[in-house]
Amino acid sequence: MKETTSAVCADTERANRLPAKDIRWILAQKPEAPPPRYQALKRSNPELVPRPGEKEDKKLMALYGVTRALYEVQERLPKLQEWVRSELKEKGYVEVDDDWFKCKAEAQALINRDWPRIRAKMDELRLMDEPCLSEGGDERESDSDEEDGEDEVALESLMKDYM
Repeated sequence: MKETTSAVCADTERANRLPAKDIRWILAQKPEAPPPRYQALKRSNPELVPRPGEKEDKKLMALYGVTRALYEVQERLPKLQEWVRSELKEKGYVEVDDDWFKCKAEAQALINRDWPRIRAKMDELRLMDEPCLSEGGDERESDSDEEDGEDEVALESLMKDYM
């Protein structure tokens, strides 16, 4: 019975470790300055809270929402990366709670469900910024999910690359 319990605990601990591909993705992200239109909105209204009379303009409200999201990600990314690096350095892996995986799954479901609508809105806002974009000039990143193989080997490689 004791061996079974320890095996279950070991499996649970391993299941709460962030996979190497997720760690690699987090550490590879580079903060990018938001496009000029969003920067201008932030300069003119640093709190990014609609002023009286602006709530009726749906496009402006969408612009406020996207701008807030861009700046929030920009502020959180370095903190997340530092935490991941410190966990790797201290433990050799990154352990997260069940909520991490739940939030990730919910976000992925939202993206899968709403991505066409989100993409259309982003393109509409981008076209407002760049009227000279040509049709078909959309360069999308390819999602090449490589097989991780042995996660421990991948983690060791990560530690060498990012430490």
